[in-house]
Amino acid sequence: EHNIQIASALNFMPVSSILVVVKAAPRMDNVVNGIRKYAESLVDLEMDVVATLVTHMDTVTWTEKELLPLIAEELGMEKVIFSNLYISPGKLLQDIHSICTDPPYENFLRFFKINNNQLKIIRCANQAVESFKSMKREFDVVRKQ
Repeated sequence: EHNIQIASALNFMPVSSILVVVKAAPRMDNVVNGIRKYAESLVDLEMDVVATLVTHMDTVTWTEKELLPLIAEELGMEKVIFSNLYISPGKLLQDIHSICTDPPYENFLRFFKINNNQLKIIRCANQAVESFKSMKREFDVVRKQ
């Protein structure tokens, strides 16, 4: 089900970043391994596109400054956002926007497994989107006349 949601998001419009979300754990190694688990499936992407969000920072004793070098050293990732219970939604959104890059990324099927029935749904949705775009182009042409 998550893959369908991801596929829909990637098909909706160009994507500038993919955010790997992990929950902070008492041991920093567990956090790095959690990031690695998902980042490895995205290894074909340029690392500029992949970023990390570490949540629940208010529940651990280590700091962001302690974790950042581990992530950079072990995974080569530098775009990391931290969140805790006391961060405002606006600040979190601002942090997420700050790590977004300009180049869009497509071709989600290289990264996400989707069964045949779900592919039919995506194909159908893509056809509907293309049909709508075509109708809008035709409408715009008639409107200009």
